[in-house]
Amino acid sequence: MRLFKCVILGHTQAGKSSLLRTYINKTFCGNLDATTNELYTIQIQAPNGYMADLQLWDTSGLVTNDYISRLYFPNTDVFLICYSAADGAAIVLVATKTDLRDDVAHLKKWNLKAINYEAGQQLAAEIKALKYLECSALEEVGVSAVFDAVEAACVKNCMSSNSMDYENEEKHGENEKLEGVNKCSIM
Repeated sequence: MRLFKCVILGHTQAGKSSLLRTYINKTFCGNLDATTNELYTIQIQAPNGYMADLQLWDTSGLVTNDYISRLYFPNTDVFLICYSAADGAAIVLVATKTDLRDDVAHLKKWNLKAINYEAGQQLAAEIKALKYLECSALEEVGVSAVFDAVEAACVKNCMSSNSMDYENEEKHGENEKLEGVNKCSIM
C-alpha cells in the first residue's frame, strides 16, 4: 500500500492540533493540551482507485531541534503550514536552494520537481505574503535580502500594532518592560 506523509507546521498556538483533530474526529475538540508531536494515519483513496495510507504528523510548533527536523522532514509529500488569522504575524515567503533549481541530476535522483520564480510569486500573492524572495545559501545569493525583509516586516508589524512603541522605548529605555506594548512575531 502506498504511503503519503504530511507534516503540519506552524507557530505554537496556531491551531494545528485543533485543525487536525477536528478533521480526524469530525467534531471540534475544544481546549487542547500543548502538542508534544503526534502521528495519525488515515486511509485515503488515491486517484487510481487504490487505497493509500496518509500519515499526518502534528508538530509542537517548536520544531527547531535538528533531531526532530531529521525525524519529521525526510520523505514528506506535503507540508501544511498553519498560522492563526488572529495573530497578525507578517508572512515572508522564501524559496531556498535556488542553486538546485536547474540541477537536473539532483532533481531526478530525488524525484523532485523544481518550482519556478513565477509559481513562487503566485503563491505569495495567494497567501497575501508581505514579500516573496529567493535565495541560495550555497551560492550566497539573496541571503541578506531575506533577513532585511524580516527586519522590515518586524518594524512594519510593530509600528502598525502600536505606533507608540518607539517613543516609549526612547523614554523608558530599551530593556524596560512596557505594559500594552505588542510584540512582533517571526515565523
